Amino acid sequence: MGGDEDQAKQFMAVPGRDVIAWLERQGWTRPADDNSGSVWTVRGGDQDKLCYMCDDFDGYGRDTYCAEHEDPGAALVYPVRDRRGAEATLRTICAQEGMTADELLHVLTLRGCHEAHLYFAGSLFRFPADIENLWRALADLTEIMRVSYDAAGAEDANGSAYSHASLVAPDHVVFGYGYGDEEEDEEAPKDRNGASEPEGRFRAPARRAAEVLQTTLSLLHPSPRATSVVRRYATGELTMVEVVGPEDFMPAAGPERELWDMLDNFRHEHASFKHWRFDWGLDGRQG
Repeated sequence: MGGDEDQAKQFMAVPGRDVIAWLERQGWTRPADDNSGSVWTVRGGDQDKLCYMCDDFDGYGRDTYCAEHEDPGAALVYPVRDRRGAEATLRTICAQEGMTADELLHVLTLRGCHEAHLYFAGSLFRFPADIENLWRALADLTEIMRVSYDAAGAEDANGSAYSHASLVAPDHVVFGYGYGDEEEDEEAPKDRNGASEPEGRFRAPARRAAEVLQTTLSLLHPSPRATSVVRRYATGELTMVEVVGPEDFMPAAGPERELWDMLDNFRHEHASFKHWRFDWGLDGRQG
């Protein structure tokens, strides 16, 4: 129980504006009819699967309301009043977002860096490991990160100075798109009053590079909803028919195409991407 108590204390110490900003980015909202202003809900249901209520475009006299997709999938209370409330809110968020409490606390206190967490369908290596194959995989990952800066249009001098790549588990790598403490960066752009500009020479490239990687991964692994249309058989059965494939989203040329090819080659030569998570530094000027 000691661990839960420590995590609850750490959660309560996070500035409320940071927690609220993160909840909103994850799709949590406050119901309009909640007078307390402290209840948060998020929609449930798998949006990619066929739904005989939402996809019933002919209607057949059915009520268009869909409980699975329009009713809250989870609810929590924030701000919390005490340790027990913090523990309950932590459990709810972690269960809904598929994170551990330590991962959530890390995200809520992330500064000076955006992180891309890439999880593989299988391990990059198992003991005894082939050093040459592992070296090639790690070299390819390092190159993927470098090319993401190129695809974002970042110049070398304004790109990866604060960035890093870490293998934290055989099936998990982290790209850290760092931008450092620009308040102390003497070369950071200044306005006419001598203050650091909001988008410094490291902050903006780091954000763009991480976004380019996120977009490319999403286009390389599009959801069924992005590539299919819903059709109805004469029997009334609904089905999803693929009308475009990932190759239809492929960039034509340039660094964006190079990044696409590198990610595509990596999943065929080393390990496929099971899922990914992007954590955005809370001081990173997010939109």
